[in-house]
Amino acid sequence: MKGRFTLDSRDHFYRQAKAERWRARSAFKLLQIAEHYRIFDGVTRAVDLCAAPGSWSQVLRRELCSDAAIVSIDLQPIAPLKGVHLIQADITHPDTIRQVHEALSRPTDPTQAAPMDEDSGPTVADKGLADLVVCDGAPDVTGVHSVDEWLQAQLLTAALTIVSQILRPGGAFTAKFFLEDNTSFLFAQMQAAFGRVSIFKPASSRPSSREHFIVCQDFLAPKGLAESLAEWTAAGAIPRPTGPAIAPYVATGDLAGFNAEATPDTESDSFLDLSFDEIPEAPLSQSCLGSSNVLVNAMPACW
Repeated sequence: MKGRFTLDSRDHFYRQAKAERWRARSAFKLLQIAEHYRIFDGVTRAVDLCAAPGSWSQVLRRELCSDAAIVSIDLQPIAPLKGVHLIQADITHPDTIRQVHEALSRPTDPTQAAPMDEDSGPTVADKGLADLVVCDGAPDVTGVHSVDEWLQAQLLTAALTIVSQILRPGGAFTAKFFLEDNTSFLFAQMQAAFGRVSIFKPASSRPSSREHFIVCQDFLAPKGLAESLAEWTAAGAIPRPTGPAIAPYVATGDLAGFNAEATPDTESDSFLDLSFDEIPEAPLSQSCLGSSNVLVNAMPACW
C-alpha cells in the first residue's frame, strides 16, 4: 500500500487529477485522445462503456454541449453525475442495448418532445443511436501478460458487439487494449467496421504499461455486424489479414522524460542510497560459509 501511495504521489497526472476533481487520472487520457483526433466535434449523444468510477463520463459531460445526452454503463455502481444517465448492467446482455436506445432517444429536456420529420422518418436520435462510444474498461489483471491480453481482447470484442448496435453510421469509437506483438487481427476487425483506425499512446499513460487505445472513426455499419461478433467472424465478413496489417501508431509526450515509476523520490525520507562507493570487506557468501558448515556437520548421519 505504501509503494502504491508513493508512486501516485510522484505522478504528475495523479496530482493534477486530484486538484481538478477528476475521479481518476484516466480522464487525461480521453482528453488527449480527443485533442489529437477531435472525436468530440459535433457529438450530441455519447455512451461510456465500463464507465466506473466515472472519470471519462466527467470528461464527456464537461467537453460536450450542455444538452448532450450521455449514457454511462458498468456492472459496478457509479456515484451520481449531474447530466449523465447511469445504467448498472452487463454490456453483453441484450437488454442493455434496449436501455441505451431508450436513454438516447429520450429528449434531454423532458418538457419537449423530440422532433420528427414525417417525410424522412425517424432520425438518428429517434433510433437511440450514439455519435460516440468510449470504453476504458479492463478485466481484473492476473499479472500474466498473455492472459491479461486475451481477457482484454475478449472485453474489446464484447464492446464492439454492442457498438455495432448503438453507434450511428459515421460515428466514432475508442477503447483501451493491451498492445500485443501481433495486432493484425484486431486491426483487421476494426478496419472492416470503420473507415479510419489508429493506435494511440497518450502522454498520461505510464510508459511501462502495455496500455494503448484504438481510435476508430467513420463507422461503416456493414451488414451482418448487428449479429454477434462470433457469428460475423465465422461468416467470413471480417477479412483475415493475408500479411502484416500495420496500424497507424501515434505516441505522444516525451517517451524518454520523467517516469513516475522509474524516477526515485529523492525528497522522501525513505529514499535509500544504493550507490556502491564502498566495497564490502568480504562477500556475503564467504561470511556465511563458516556457520553453514557448522550446521551441516552437526546434523545426524542418517539425515
